[in-house]
Amino acid sequence: MASRFQAITLVDSPSYPNSIAWSDENLIAVASGHLVTVLNPALPFGPRGLISISKSEPYSIGVVKREDLASGCLLPTTLSRDSRPSVRSISWSHLGMAPNSGCLLAVCTTEGRVKLYRPPFCDFCADWIEVLDITDRLYDYLASISFEDPDIPPSEISSSRSMESEGRKSSHQPVPAIQTRGRPDKQIPEVCSLPLITADQYASRSAMLSSLVVAWSPLLKLSFEICGAPENKSSNCFSLLAVGSKPGKISLWRITSPQYYSVERSMTPTMVELIGILMAHSSWVTAISWALLASESSSHQVLLATGSSDGSVRIWVGHSEEIMKSTEVNNAPFYPLKEITNIYAVPVSVLSLMPSQSLHKMLLAVGRTSGAFEVWIGDTSVKKFNKVGQYDAHDQVVTGLAWAFDGSSLYSCSQDNFVRSWNLHGSSLSEVPIPSSSPGMRSFSDIPDVFISCLGLVVSPSNLAVAMVRGFDVNQLDPMYEARLQKAVVEFFWIGGQQKEILSSTSLEFDIEAFPGFTEKGLVYWESTILWSIICRRVILSELKTDEINNDSLNLGVDDANFAQDKLLNLWMELLSSSERELRERLVGLSFSTYKHLASSSSASEPGHWYPLGIAQMEQWAAMNNCHVHKQKKGVATKIKTYKRSRWRKSEEEDKERCSYCSALVPFDSPEVALCRGLESNDSNGQKHKLARCAVSMQVCPITTPLWQCKCCERWISNLAPESFFMMPSPSSIKVVSKPLCPLCGILVQRSQPEFLLSPLPV
Repeated sequence: MASRFQAITLVDSPSYPNSIAWSDENLIAVASGHLVTVLNPALPFGPRGLISISKSEPYSIGVVKREDLASGCLLPTTLSRDSRPSVRSISWSHLGMAPNSGCLLAVCTTEGRVKLYRPPFCDFCADWIEVLDITDRLYDYLASISFEDPDIPPSEISSSRSMESEGRKSSHQPVPAIQTRGRPDKQIPEVCSLPLITADQYASRSAMLSSLVVAWSPLLKLSFEICGAPENKSSNCFSLLAVGSKPGKISLWRITSPQYYSVERSMTPTMVELIGILMAHSSWVTAISWALLASESSSHQVLLATGSSDGSVRIWVGHSEEIMKSTEVNNAPFYPLKEITNIYAVPVSVLSLMPSQSLHKMLLAVGRTSGAFEVWIGDTSVKKFNKVGQYDAHDQVVTGLAWAFDGSSLYSCSQDNFVRSWNLHGSSLSEVPIPSSSPGMRSFSDIPDVFISCLGLVVSPSNLAVAMVRGFDVNQLDPMYEARLQKAVVEFFWIGGQQKEILSSTSLEFDIEAFPGFTEKGLVYWESTILWSIICRRVILSELKTDEINNDSLNLGVDDANFAQDKLLNLWMELLSSSERELRERLVGLSFSTYKHLASSSSASEPGHWYPLGIAQMEQWAAMNNCHVHKQKKGVATKIKTYKRSRWRKSEEEDKERCSYCSALVPFDSPEVALCRGLESNDSNGQKHKLARCAVSMQVCPITTPLWQCKCCERWISNLAPESFFMMPSPSSIKVVSKPLCPLCGILVQRSQPEFLLSPLPV
């Protein structure tokens, strides 16, 4: 039996499959009851984020007669006594969808509501911030077409919607559908404005607004050749949010990523548009999964897999060009590829779709409520799908399926509390044990093992660990202490040593005695997995302080006395120094060429587009590193200096910086930190202040402006680097959207937050 290396308790228990999700920025969201808990797996017992679901007011979709309340189609609505809704489905977006370039979280509740939330990166609170109510947008659209009912004009529903919105703004009280005893008469005109409909019509409209599952697509990006340069308040990057409902329909929402990112402006409007409603199934949509296929053309091919309570599974395909241009809601830009039916009509509980390493190939795992799951391999180019097999792996509902290691491994979990691991070899699937331990890691078991169900599992983006959420059997817990605070637990297991049988026999040599209990083969798999996800500073040089690494990486002096005793450490320091120096030189060269182009064309900078700053500091850096800078960069720097003086007649004094605290001069001695000269006095020099420099512009960071911070190298950034800096080769256009990425680490930077607030870490 595998041993967990850490476990985290939750205050409420999950109730639906896929109750856990792992984001690309290393945050985990868990849907448990009426709460969504957001935590950092790198700091599991630290700060947490929170989304609390409250009861919402019902939509004004019409009025029914009192005698119709006893009809069969309205009995679920009439008899409903849920005091507080719970979370049914959650899904993370890709990086770049939030205003700070983080991830948005889509939450679907048992009331059928779907809302988007962003991290409180500038609000300094634990509660996540609501960005958009997707169900409100869906209601507006359905009301505009009168819920596809030709007998009722859309104006009647639209007017009631407006009156309802005004009533919520003024009193926040629900508008009654039927006048009852004790209600004020002034609300009667609002009641009368609603159309009188039948019980079947009311049930149909309620079902249209009842969402069951949500899923984000991968980030889609159109090339400049297709869409041209991005206009103001627009972007060539977008993602789709699929929302499945009770009638079997899926609404597709195109959400555009922000044109530029900020740590100050959190109220940037989210651009969302309904691009289509897909009639996917004849019954409830219970599972949705996305995948992005590699394509030989510049247009991306997107796969959408949908599962239903009637047992059917359908696979759809769409192209990014058509999706970007789609405006007809009744004509969704997706086309059917394959329909998978189940002869016993066993409902689908979970889906996991993944592109294969081969072109046009895909893998699909289908979990069902019977405890069985199926695996399919498809070729989209010829529309051919082969069933690998059907496996009766569990005794109860399959609540989680997750692919790992590029589709060579599959993990499954069920409400029967079992978690299994599988390896895919060609066209056969075989069960393998989950690794029982990890090199240098010790498991602990301070949480009681009294579980009754597993409601979801997820694999980390680096394929190093798997997290699963389990519910406690409260009858076996101490009612005084444990049962009050421990309703569920999130467990973490190392899977980096999972045997995949896809590696070559060549590998680095290991000291087997240093890792007792491990085979050489198991260590080879750990080596391969770690090398694919390694970060030099956070892994190899983790014992050194950040200041020591940054100061030593400024030069080639790696033979310092502090590091002379460890040759291997010096080797990594030299590698880090040379790589960061090359990155700085590339950034300086890009800044010089862009500055020269803008100066010659006399074009002003536009919001959301990158403009080089700190040219004077970069000139000094190039002079200080004259022996390492390429001749081409030296020539460009000389031309810029001459051109700048002849055009603007600037003196060297105008390029000098001053301290934000004492107004003393700040010389340029290092691209990392700055030390002002201090105010001169009669006796001696005044106090000198240490200031941080921007890792992009090399200018002194202002003390009054919120800054970006890299959680890996702990550098500060006041002016972001262009997106073209992270591309090879970089496009010639200077109208490039700025991305909040560290120029020396390449990871997402964020606003520095207090230690008591949740913050993602690059591990």
